[in-house]
Amino acid sequence: MDTDARSLRNGADNIVRRFLCVGPGEKVGLLSWNADPLRSVVAAAVAEVGAEPVAIETDDLLAASQPRATAALSTRLARCATSVLLAEHGIPPALSMAVLDVAARMQLRHLHLTRIDPRLFAQSYRADPDRIAQINRRVIAQLEGARTLEVTSASGTELTVRLDPRHPLLACDGRPGPGRPDNLPSGAVHVHPASVDGVFVADRGAIGAVRPDPALLRRHPLRFHFSAGRAERVESDSAALLEAVEDYRGRHEHAMRVGLVAFPTNYVIRSESGLEVQDALLPGLNINLGYSDAEATNAPYRCPIQLRLFGRRMDVRAGSVSLVEGGRLTDALVGEIDPFR
Repeated sequence: MDTDARSLRNGADNIVRRFLCVGPGEKVGLLSWNADPLRSVVAAAVAEVGAEPVAIETDDLLAASQPRATAALSTRLARCATSVLLAEHGIPPALSMAVLDVAARMQLRHLHLTRIDPRLFAQSYRADPDRIAQINRRVIAQLEGARTLEVTSASGTELTVRLDPRHPLLACDGRPGPGRPDNLPSGAVHVHPASVDGVFVADRGAIGAVRPDPALLRRHPLRFHFSAGRAERVESDSAALLEAVEDYRGRHEHAMRVGLVAFPTNYVIRSESGLEVQDALLPGLNINLGYSDAEATNAPYRCPIQLRLFGRRMDVRAGSVSLVEGGRLTDALVGEIDPFR
């Protein structure tokens, strides 16, 4: 087995054994969208633990409405206790949402692997969910104690985030529960904030309902000015970037409210890779405008769209405790947990 094949197989083994916790005799539904070779690698890992991989066809559902796709997948996944979607970028949203809907309704342990890339199998898919869970617990303990986060960066971020016990701190470690899907790569603590005030400089990325050119954004960062949890003003040297933000602002009345703040905890992810789903979990604090996951967070509003903002090399403090310094998780969080320290 060559190095690339071994990396793929090791990542697939980790997905099956540690994240999905597949047991002998289980039937695992494997759905694919432009990712059949990678599905075959995961199928081999499923068979290795004595479980049965079940290929779930989706080609006839690519143009289907979400209700029709949901009905069809409910039948096709009926024998499965676990499922995985492996999909390149561009999967029809109705199909992706139907898979999640079926997983929740049928109480499947489901993983969503979208924007899939072979490199992820050798990188963030190799994380240990138990270690991520340990880091999540430490983050939650610090946030519950402080209830205030101070976020700064050399590029000009100066943000204060206040939390309220009415909005629970939620953790994801990549290990789905029955009816509670997760994504890979995974690892974060997120919460609906009570308030967000100050400036957040998005100089690494902004993705969501609109997709500003990342190269342009890095040359001309977006500066979001927040007051009481809403982006009141946005600045940039780029007229094109400001136009994209205004396009987003006009799509929903709550589009510019901070729906979630996310604190990434995947200890494997240390530097930018160009893999969007992985780079979104670099250490720091991410601001999610719009979507608030109201059912889980008790946010007072709902919004169907979002714009996720990412900054470079941030420092994050919870009260007097430093959690991130220069874009790296501190020893206070990862200490003996991170095997690469």
